[in-house]
Amino acid sequence: KESSAASDVYKRQVGSPAARAGGAAVSAWLWGTLAAVLLCWATGAYNRLVRLRAAVSGGFASVAETSQRLSGVVHAALDLEAAAAARVSDAALQSDEARQAEPGGPATLSAEAQLLRGALMQYVAALAVVQSRPLSNEAVGAFNAAQALLLEVWAGREQSVLPAPGGPADTLLDDGLGAGYQVLASQWQQAQAQHRLTTEKFNDLVHGYNEAVRQFPAVIMAWAASFRPVPLVELPKALTTPISSL
Repeated sequence: KESSAASDVYKRQVGSPAARAGGAAVSAWLWGTLAAVLLCWATGAYNRLVRLRAAVSGGFASVAETSQRLSGVVHAALDLEAAAAARVSDAALQSDEARQAEPGGPATLSAEAQLLRGALMQYVAALAVVQSRPLSNEAVGAFNAAQALLLEVWAGREQSVLPAPGGPADTLLDDGLGAGYQVLASQWQQAQAQHRLTTEKFNDLVHGYNEAVRQFPAVIMAWAASFRPVPLVELPKALTTPISSL
């Protein structure tokens, strides 16, 4: 009887309004604590992603700077090409046959030079776009394609103008291009070495950001806040040559 009476008293106490209120308070405290922890984590994860994304966006400035150095070398090469074309045009106008003909138009660049100019124009345009949108898949993709094209065209023109490694120097073109391209080839090697380093540093930032975006549970925050992986700036084969061999 005493045991039964104690049980009844316990049930009345547990089932009393005060007991239920106490249990609700504990439950509310637990949920509140959990919500506070989640809020702190979400805020920290969001701020970290913002910092990493800002570092990637700002880090492209060094890539753009060395890209402009590459394009500057190509601009100088096109000036050489234009001067060579003008000399050829002047020589043609001085011929007996040309004196009797109608005056011609401006000197025309060679087909190789025109191809180089077209590749440069595409590269400069793609660089201008990606500078304003370094996190865009489309902009980075277009820049990668333009960069690969420019390097390929430059390598082809350089090989056609300069003598083969170890070959005689008298194989240089006699229209002034050879000597000029020899100087520009050295500048190009220096510019591409610097460009390779800045690109690698930028890609390191991209790797860090992309890992944070894909890491669980931060990937949930990234998806909710529209943080997306960023593409890498590709290093064409010409830019993967060790600096010591340039």
